[in-house]
Amino acid sequence: MDSETRSHDEQCPTCGRALSLSVVIPTFNRADRLQRTIDAWSGQEEAGHFEVVVVDDGSTDDTPAVLERLASSRTRWIRQTNQGLAASRNTGARTATGQYLVFSDDDDVPSPQFISELRKTLRSRCVRFITCAARYVDADGRVLTIDTPLIDVPLFKGFSGASRMPICVDRDLYRQVGGFDPEITGMEFTEFMLRLAPALDLATETAILWTPLIDIETRPTDARPSRRPDLVRAGVEGVIARHSSTLLEREPRALSNYHAIAGVAAFRMGDRRAGRSHMSAAFSIRPTLKGFSRLILAWTPGGWRFWASSD
Repeated sequence: MDSETRSHDEQCPTCGRALSLSVVIPTFNRADRLQRTIDAWSGQEEAGHFEVVVVDDGSTDDTPAVLERLASSRTRWIRQTNQGLAASRNTGARTATGQYLVFSDDDDVPSPQFISELRKTLRSRCVRFITCAARYVDADGRVLTIDTPLIDVPLFKGFSGASRMPICVDRDLYRQVGGFDPEITGMEFTEFMLRLAPALDLATETAILWTPLIDIETRPTDARPSRRPDLVRAGVEGVIARHSSTLLEREPRALSNYHAIAGVAAFRMGDRRAGRSHMSAAFSIRPTLKGFSRLILAWTPGGWRFWASSD
């Protein structure tokens, strides 16, 4: 029996879950980045059973040709009409064969030890969710900063940082909470975590790997569609609409910040009424000096232009 067959059949000695992994990568018009990303996943130190599922979200560049060339026994790809990140991740998850789903992006470059470190953790502990530290790099691969999952947010108890990092989640748990919400834009990971965290025993079913295991490329703001004010506002307002009660009870600081973010986005869109409403809500929830300054700007004639003209 070869190593891949053994790994495919391998189970957690405690809970019996299979230790097979599927890496789900959505992509859109990033043909120039895919070679490096797929090569990194193909070059993992541990063989064994894991697959890479790339979902082409209706790219109009050379992405299909690149993916066709990179396809292998380990890497396969799916093409769909453009539906956004959340829908793309759900498409990949539906066709994945692994018991554990690793959600990553098309310009994230894992270390050669990424899969082996995940599987080492899964062999030693019966966990259903794993996140890790990451290195943020520029387009030339220079390290800008090392980021670790946040540990001071009560709502997630250490896992809110997963909104910015690759995560590994048990497929059954992913299905239980309903996957990613395709109506959420830009905040899909945060919204997913808000549903995922309550379904976990955070003390026994989660793990943080503090060693940076992946490089995440930092792109300029204007190169990230998710930073468009209309998308930012839609995503944040979606999170507020779905989770305001939970956030108000367990993390009012986050809820206040979300209202402020939505307010800035609304001002940048020229919607002063919505901008003032969000800034008022942010201050009402958490009356800080910074919040008061925002409120004054929001209600001062012409003050809203501060956000409309800022980057």
